[in-house]
Amino acid sequence: MNNGILKFIFQVPERYGSFVEKKLPVTFGWIIFPVKSLPARFILISPSVSTASRSFNVGALVTNTDFRLKANTFARGELTVQRGVPTPVVPLDAVVSFAG
Repeated sequence: MNNGILKFIFQVPERYGSFVEKKLPVTFGWIIFPVKSLPARFILISPSVSTASRSFNVGALVTNTDFRLKANTFARGELTVQRGVPTPVVPLDAVVSFAG
């Protein structure tokens, strides 16, 4: 079991699909630690859209250096799709799972 690196898996609404790229910044905070905001690094963008939610999965890795974060807990995050202009920010709720 490796709690040192966790996956942040979240859904993005389909309408933002053309904006999502692996180079975009992802930041998030765990609900139990709302003040702490952590950067994450993209690892995947799902090629398929859920017909039920009209969204697609995106994943990022986060380094859990202080081991305060736990797998399978809820987090809230932001994916900034453009910088330097008035920017829509996609609110993200996700379940975090172990990096395996």
